[in-house]
Amino acid sequence: RDHDELGQHVHKEVVDKMGPGDHHTHTETTEIEKDGETVHKEVVERDAGHGTHVHKEVTDTDKNNTHVQKTVTDTDVDGKHIHEVERVTSNEQGVIKRTVTDTDGKDAHHHEELTTLEKNNSISSTQHAVDDRKVDGTTIHEELDVVKVPGATKESHRVVTDKDTKQCHVHTEAVEKLSEIEGEKEAVVDSKVVLQKGNTTTVDVLHQEVNNKNKATNHHVESDRTEKDGTSVHEIRDTVTTEKGVQKQHAVVTDKDITDGHVHTEVVTTSSKNGKEQRAVADEKVVVKRGDAVTVDEIHKEAAIREDP
Repeated sequence: RDHDELGQHVHKEVVDKMGPGDHHTHTETTEIEKDGETVHKEVVERDAGHGTHVHKEVTDTDKNNTHVQKTVTDTDVDGKHIHEVERVTSNEQGVIKRTVTDTDGKDAHHHEELTTLEKNNSISSTQHAVDDRKVDGTTIHEELDVVKVPGATKESHRVVTDKDTKQCHVHTEAVEKLSEIEGEKEAVVDSKVVLQKGNTTTVDVLHQEVNNKNKATNHHVESDRTEKDGTSVHEIRDTVTTEKGVQKQHAVVTDKDITDGHVHTEVVTTSSKNGKEQRAVADEKVVVKRGDAVTVDEIHKEAAIREDP
């Protein structure tokens, strides 16, 4: 069918094809010419059997020495719905391709964006993806970001999980960042685990850095709990590791109500090993309140060992 309307020329074709079994294809092709601009549009509906349905639209536009092709695809298969939009722009500046994909299924959603730029025989790209899903009662949230340019790559990967069991609740966070710029590589990892079990909450935090020049790790564990006798315990453990040595610190703070008063204790021990030298420092403090009477007991200890040649 050809006709002219509102200063534009429209050409349209419709084709229906029946294939074997449930295979059916419906195609509509439209070409519109107006004000020096040409638009080519193609719509395809396809039933491929086995519960699969595909809807696809392709639009080509030529204007001002720029060609834009846009493809929209909707697919229903195996209980999932996939929506994909692809846009390709070509001109003297280069070729830009951008794809956005959304996938919805039972207990799962995936969103992804990918953009590439091709110019002067070099390719740059950015990727962003978000994934939400549920596996065996565990809720998982995942994010991925990747940026690539000639000579450099940066990547960030983040995963957050939550899980409930009969005894406890576990929350985890992990972030990994990788970068490579002109041969210089660096990796940074951060993780966090929060465990809630009865009257105890433990937070475990780990930070690691590795690059061409050095390696460092910070490990921090913090715990709050209530003992059966009512004693409140706050505990902190820190471990710092570098290529030069290791330093550890352990701090415990307790509070307890007694029959005629209150007892507060603080114990901090620090140990370090740097090359051939080892050092240890311990500080203890006990505060006892009975009525108007307050007793404070403090102890400080230091020790050092050096391995002389």
